[in-house]
Amino acid sequence: MEKGLNGVGYRDMIIALRFDSNYARQGKMPFLAPQVYSILREQALANIEHDPNDPDMLGILMKFQLRGIKLEQAPDRATWEEYLHRKIAYSPYNAELWSDYASMISVRREQEEEISQEALIRRDDYYTNSVVYSNFKTEYLYSFGENVFKRLLEQFPTLELKKDALRLSKSEISEINE
Repeated sequence: MEKGLNGVGYRDMIIALRFDSNYARQGKMPFLAPQVYSILREQALANIEHDPNDPDMLGILMKFQLRGIKLEQAPDRATWEEYLHRKIAYSPYNAELWSDYASMISVRREQEEEISQEALIRRDDYYTNSVVYSNFKTEYLYSFGENVFKRLLEQFPTLELKKDALRLSKSEISEINE
């Protein structure tokens, strides 16, 4: 089997994921995707030496899991952040990258890491970039609104609002306003 995995490409990864979904998850065969990813990752590391900002190779190296399968070679947080910075430098008008960057700061904040007030303010700018560069798509607007709401809860802890207020109906919102 190892002989058949030489020269692995992204398309092979898709085929391996399909194989795993159809056969390996049912216990009939071992999972192929982690093996294919391992080879693909080695190729990406070799290619990244020649072009450190190749977004496709960076995307491969940034994977933590493949359809629920946790990868052993997942990057640490600092490496993942570095790769994300490179991808943003390569493609500064990509809304998804800006949203990922803002979310990364939010995750660090939720994990009780020390985040400067300046970084939290910049997080708003990153969410704003994601909204603007997405041409105001709903998913990015929602993330931006959720960020503003969370920040309000952090700044005004005595404010008695439901934490899931983004999911409130119009009648529930009018009750709060009364």
